[in-house]
Amino acid sequence: MDAQTLHRSETEARVARGTTPPRSYALLMGWLERPRVVGKIALLAFALSLPAMATGLVVDDYGIEAAVARDPWSAFEFHSRDAAQRRGELLASREAGTLPWWVDEGFQQAFMRPLTSLSHAIDFTLWPHAVAWMHVESAAVFGVVVWLAGAIFRRLALPTAALGLATFFYAMCGNHSTSVAWLAGRNTVLATALGLLALHLQLKASHEAPGAPSEPGRRRAWMLASAAALGCGLLCAEFALGAAGFLLAHALRLDERRLSQRLLSLWPHALVLAVWQVFYIAGGYGVSGSDFYHGPSQEPAAFAFGVMTGLPIYLASQLTWPFATLSIFFPGGLAVTALLSLVLLYSMRGLFMPLIRSDGRARFFVLGAALATVPLGASVPQDRLVFFVGLGTSGLLALLVTQRLDRTNRELPRFGARSLFNIHGIVLPLLFVPMQFSTATANAVGGGATALANVLATGSGRGAVVLNAPSSLVGAFQNLMRAREGMVPLPFVDILYAGAQAVHVRRPAAGVLELEVEGGYLAVPIERIFRNPSRAPFRKGDQVSLSRMRVTIAEVDANAAPTRVRFEFPQGLEQLPIDWFVWEGKQPIPWKPPPLGGEVKLPPVRAFP
Repeated sequence: MDAQTLHRSETEARVARGTTPPRSYALLMGWLERPRVVGKIALLAFALSLPAMATGLVVDDYGIEAAVARDPWSAFEFHSRDAAQRRGELLASREAGTLPWWVDEGFQQAFMRPLTSLSHAIDFTLWPHAVAWMHVESAAVFGVVVWLAGAIFRRLALPTAALGLATFFYAMCGNHSTSVAWLAGRNTVLATALGLLALHLQLKASHEAPGAPSEPGRRRAWMLASAAALGCGLLCAEFALGAAGFLLAHALRLDERRLSQRLLSLWPHALVLAVWQVFYIAGGYGVSGSDFYHGPSQEPAAFAFGVMTGLPIYLASQLTWPFATLSIFFPGGLAVTALLSLVLLYSMRGLFMPLIRSDGRARFFVLGAALATVPLGASVPQDRLVFFVGLGTSGLLALLVTQRLDRTNRELPRFGARSLFNIHGIVLPLLFVPMQFSTATANAVGGGATALANVLATGSGRGAVVLNAPSSLVGAFQNLMRAREGMVPLPFVDILYAGAQAVHVRRPAAGVLELEVEGGYLAVPIERIFRNPSRAPFRKGDQVSLSRMRVTIAEVDANAAPTRVRFEFPQGLEQLPIDWFVWEGKQPIPWKPPPLGGEVKLPPVRAFP
C-alpha cells in the first residue's frame, strides 16, 4: 500500500469515527426514550440531592433562623427598611463585629420573600433540630422543578429523544445542586418551581394540547392561573422574574395568533408584575451599598452593566462549562470573562445557527434564556442562579445533540455535538453530587465559619480578632452558631482584612498594628459585598471608631480602596482580652503579635484548595 493510499485510508477511518454516535450516547438514549422518563428523571434528581442532608446549616441559614423567630414573614430582611433604624442596626452590628469595620453606612439588604420565609418559619418552629429533613424538603421541590421542566419540553412537542435528553441535561446540571443543597437558597428553587408552573399553564392557555386550540373559557382560566403562579413565585424570590422572559419569548416566537392577541394574553402577568413592583418599592425593599447586588431602582447604571456583562457569561457558561462564578474572584475578571464569553459564543455560531434558523423552538429557547438573564443583572454572575437560563440552554442543546448524533444523520458534522454531549451528558452529571459540597461554599464561606467556630474559646469572655480571613462572612454568624449549640456568645469577632492577598503586618507601637495589603482591600467583587469603593470611596485619614479600637486609613489606591490601615488599641496588644488568629490553609490558627517594631508577612489565603 503506497503512502497516498494509506493516508486516504486513515482519513476515511477518522471520518468514520467522527460520524459514529458515541456508545455512551446510545446507552443513555436507550433509557431516555422509554415511557414516563420525565418522572423517572425527576425522581433521580430528588435522590441525587439527598446527600445535601449532610451539609447542615451554612452561614445565612443561621441568620434566617434568627429572623423568622422575630417575624415568620421576613427572613430575608437582613436590615430594617426604615433608614434611621437601619443605620443604627448597622452601627451596632459593626460594633459587635458581625459586620466588618469597612461596611458602608448606607448598606441595605431587604428582600420581599414572604412565602419562602414562611417555609423556613415552619421548619424552625416545628422541627428546629431536624435540619436533614429541611434538606429533604428542598430536594423534593427540586424534583418538582425537574418534572415541570420536562412537562414544558413535552408541551413544546419536542421529539421523544430530545424531550428525554433536555430534561436530563436540566436535571443533572450541577449548578442547580448548589442552590438545592443550601437552605438559604431555597428561595431560588421555590421561585423556579412557581415560575415554571406559570410558563406551563400559559402554554396550556395557548394550546390545550400541542396543536389543538383551547376553548376561550378554559384559555382564560389557564392564563389567570399562570399569572397567579407568577405572583406567588415573586413572593418567594425576585428570581421568578426569569419566568417572565420565557412568557414573553413564547408570545413572540411560538404563539401563532396575531401579535396584538399574543401580547394581550400577557396582560394578567403584566398586572401582577406592576403590583409587585409597586409594593416592593413602596415597602422600602431593595439593596444598596454593595458591589455584589445592584438594585435596579437604586443603581440603574450598575444594574444595566450587570445585564450587559452577565448575558454572554451566563449563556456561554451554560452552553459549555459552568465558569460564571469565577469572574468575581479575580481583579478585572468580570470584564475579561464577558469578553471571552462573547468570543466563545461567536466561535459556536456555525454549530447552533443552522438549528436556530430552522426550528422555532430553538429560537424560543435562545430568546427565553437571553431574557432570563436580565433580572440576574441585579447580582454578580453566579452559576447557581441559572434555573431559568438553563431551561433554554438545555432545550437548545438537546435539539442540537439529538439532531447531530442521530444515526440517520449523514450530512451534519458531529464533532461539536459529541463534545457538548460529553460535557452535559457525562461529566456534569458525575459532578452533580460533589458540587453540593462546592469548595466555594464549604471553604471560603461555610466551612470557614465552622473552622473559626471550632478554634474560638468557650466561655472565656475574650473577643477574637482574625487578621486575614478568606471572607468577611466567616465571623458574621459566630454568635448565632454558638447560640444554637448552647454556647456563651463572644463579645466580638473582628476581621481586620478579608480577601486573597498577601498581608504585611507591622507593629510600630505597643498598642498598634498596621496592615498593608499587596493588592489592596476590596480588590474583587466577592470582597465588595459590604462596600463598593467606587460609590463610597475611602480617603487617606478616614477613621472608624469602635469601643475596642480605632481604624485609620493610611493609604488608598486609585480605586479609593485601602491599601494600608492602622489599628490602634487602648493598651499593649498582649494585655488585651483578645485571642488573635491568622488564616493558614483552610483554617485559622492562634497567632501572637510581632514584637515592637517587628514585621511579619501573611501569605495569600486561597479561597479554593
